[in-house]
Amino acid sequence: MMKANELRIGNLVYCWNPAYNVPPNTYDTIITINWKHIRNCVEQPNHGTYKPIPLTEEILLKAGFEKSGEGIFNHDYFNGVYFEIDSEFIGNDNENICGDFDECVHIRMPKELHKLQNIVFDLTGKELEIKL
Repeated sequence: MMKANELRIGNLVYCWNPAYNVPPNTYDTIITINWKHIRNCVEQPNHGTYKPIPLTEEILLKAGFEKSGEGIFNHDYFNGVYFEIDSEFIGNDNENICGDFDECVHIRMPKELHKLQNIVFDLTGKELEIKL
């Protein structure tokens, strides 16, 4: 179940809608969160209507990220910032990743799409465009 404080208008998530006559916990529809969805999370916090979309390499590529190495990605929004999947490391100036940059930042990639969308928006003020 997702909480209202995890969501931002514009996030992409899986949705279960009982009106579609599908079994409970069948999350097969992707929706873009709007204010009504957030209100639903506040009013019915245990309903379980929304589920995070796991972040995969396929989704990263559809969101404009480029693969820079095994499990390492960068994006035009971030000059000198490299995201690594399944990494515990967060730090600066890693020669194997930074290449020609004098200094760069190496960040652990979140495991869920909506969290990545929130990070991109917080850091750049821009929505992450994703072509699913």
